[in-house]
Amino acid sequence: MIPKEETSAKCCLIVVEDIGARKWAELAIQTEKQLLERIINSSVDGILAFDRDGFFTVWNPGMERIFGVSAKEALGRPVFQACPLLKELGEDVNFAAALKGQKIISRDKAYPIPGTTRQGYFEGYYGLCSMPAMVK
Repeated sequence: MIPKEETSAKCCLIVVEDIGARKWAELAIQTEKQLLERIINSSVDGILAFDRDGFFTVWNPGMERIFGVSAKEALGRPVFQACPLLKELGEDVNFAAALKGQKIISRDKAYPIPGTTRQGYFEGYYGLCSMPAMVK
C-alpha cells in the first residue's frame, strides 16, 4: 500500500487484459516454425535463403554437404563471403535477378565436391519468397 501522505490520488486504476488469444497465436506460430525447420533440415536437397541485404538466413545440412560450408559459417554472413564458390560459379547474377523478382533456373552447374578431387553438378532454382505483411 502507498501511504496516504505520499499521494493525493483518491483511487487507482488497474487494467487487466486477457491475452489468451495472443498466447495461442504465438504457440501456433512457434509450432509452424518448428515444422518448417524440420522439413528444411531433413531435406537431402540443399536449401538456402538470403535477405535483401545479401545475408544468409537459411542454410540447411544439404547445403553443408554440397558446398562444404557449415551453417555456423554461413548464417548471418554476407552470401559471397560465406560461400565464395557461389560467386566463382557465376551465381551472383542469379542472386541479383531473384532479388529483382525474377525466377531463374541455373542448370547443370559443375562444382568441385569439397574434400575430394571429383566434380559434382547442381541445379539452382531462384525466386523471391513472398512474406506476409506483419500485423501489429
